[in-house]
Amino acid sequence: MKPFIYSIVAAAALGLSTPGSAQDFDLGWAALQGGDYQTALGHLEPLALQGNDRAMVGMGYLYLNGFGVPESYVVAFKLFSDAADLGNTDAMYSLANGFYMGEWLEQDFELAVHWYRQLEMVMDDGPVRTGVEALRHSAEAMSLLEAGALNGVISDQINLAERYAETTVVQNLEKAVGWFRAAAEQDDLQSQLRVAEMYQSGQGGVPDSREAHFWFSIALARGAEEAARPREILAGTLTAEALESNAGRVTAWLARHPQ
Repeated sequence: MKPFIYSIVAAAALGLSTPGSAQDFDLGWAALQGGDYQTALGHLEPLALQGNDRAMVGMGYLYLNGFGVPESYVVAFKLFSDAADLGNTDAMYSLANGFYMGEWLEQDFELAVHWYRQLEMVMDDGPVRTGVEALRHSAEAMSLLEAGALNGVISDQINLAERYAETTVVQNLEKAVGWFRAAAEQDDLQSQLRVAEMYQSGQGGVPDSREAHFWFSIALARGAEEAARPREILAGTLTAEALESNAGRVTAWLARHPQ
């Protein structure tokens, strides 16, 4: 789902800050929701330049998606940030989700937590605030897992990889492969099987039969009999040179990881 659609629909559904009564803003916001982006631009841009936080948010959505203006995440971020600093809750919500999901901002769980907290501070108790708190708790959990994973904690690497692989909100299969591989490098058998399967199927990138064969070979050497058949199938797709290279890699890897 495109960031614009998620942000504007979610903000409306959660009952966050709503458009004001100024006629120009109302016309601009209605045009934005109706897909008439040039009209929206004509009404919202002058207001945004005057410091109207709600108009800044509308312009942010336009730049976020390239609707009527050149797509620019940098400009969208500036607009949302300025509006958030003025107390606009839609802008806070967009920044929090942007940092949490990593769709248009670089994923940063600590910054996501910061903006979810800022949002909570200006919200009354109720189901909307409860939903924001749940997102904050999830972002905090991801931040803790990431810190542990970066410090080489295998269980955190595995849990982080599983969240990236299976959690819809923050799904990132490329990162999932990376963290499963990090745990596999630390000789976690289930991670060796998982990363081999992901390389075989192309999850998180293009299929890589050579890497899949390598990790199935490691898993088989560690006693995972279920790795034998996929390893055999993959071997039939590789050149003699690639198989010889993998054999050498496996020998070297096992020598570096004595049991």
